Amino acid sequence: MGKKMFKRVFPVLIALIVILCLPIKGFASSVKSSDLPNNTYTYWSSGTRSYSARAVYNYKKTLAGSDFGFDYTSLTDISTDENGDIYILDGESSRVFILDKEYKLKSSFSPPDEASDFTGAMGIESKKGK
Repeated sequence: MGKKMFKRVFPVLIALIVILCLPIKGFASSVKSSDLPNNTYTYWSSGTRSYSARAVYNYKKTLAGSDFGFDYTSLTDISTDENGDIYILDGESSRVFILDKEYKLKSSFSPPDEASDFTGAMGIESKKGK
């Protein structure tokens, strides 16, 4: 390497080294596990061993059937539609409860006869109406 090239490259290398050695403050904020309202875990090895995991969400409120003015036997599934309505399936008693965005009971229904019974249903899906 020639003297002229060295005189040009050396100050740049020194500047890079200085810049890289400066402490860098992170921009991401972190949440202490003590600040989270619940512990989160993931299960590996066929569910026999649990490992703590970062929370993927922080819920705002815990709700029960009594908060909505109805009781359920076995909550089986929940679905929402494009309007924000919430469909709650009680598969054991063959009932569906429909709540609005504010968690107020809009309606509920059961099958009209034994032929339409869906006792034991495990899933519910809401689709866009036509």
